[in-house]
Amino acid sequence: MAKSNLIIIGDGETAEVAYEYLQANYEIKAFLVEKAYLKKNEVFGIPVHCLEDIQNQFPNHSYKIFVAVSFVDSNKLRQRLFDMLAGMGYQFVSFIHPSVQLGKDAVVGSNCLVLENVVLQRKVTIGNNVFIWSGSVIAHQSTVANHAFIASGVMVSGFCEVGSRAFLGVGSKLMDYIKIADDCTIGGGAFVNRNTEAGKTYVGVPARLIKK
Repeated sequence: MAKSNLIIIGDGETAEVAYEYLQANYEIKAFLVEKAYLKKNEVFGIPVHCLEDIQNQFPNHSYKIFVAVSFVDSNKLRQRLFDMLAGMGYQFVSFIHPSVQLGKDAVVGSNCLVLENVVLQRKVTIGNNVFIWSGSVIAHQSTVANHAFIASGVMVSGFCEVGSRAFLGVGSKLMDYIKIADDCTIGGGAFVNRNTEAGKTYVGVPARLIKK
């Protein structure tokens, strides 16, 4: 069976990671970046093109898309690119590593990257454009909103809500029923035992608000 044609958005480390996972299932034809950031000619021998030309070179009826951008600008860049390409009618792909444990009725959205040994328990809902790095656990009936980024080894307990564009650092932990507000940053190793405020940064054990 022929592989679908895929375009990766980005040309940095996250794009290279995505390529290594996606190449087995898709025919990767190009990497695309915005003109202002077009510095490379190729990645892994595959050409890098200008994103602004996507509709002329790679029409949406022939190519699928994966936006491979990390938590740049608090995940807002990845959201902007995702929203722009969705508005152009492109279909996104997601990658869920074979080692991921998916519980009953767990749901994963589009343009998601879920890496090795992640556990998504029963009735977990993962939104669109969410990255979950290796070894993290999202416990039963928790939700992760669109465009969030969850680093390696994170523990989200049951019935939690992780807001849009939130960032959960390496090894951070959430107690049951915690709500992480939109645009929050949770530092590596933090232990969150109370709800957070939008756009704030929390660190430590227990997690405390950084006042800047």
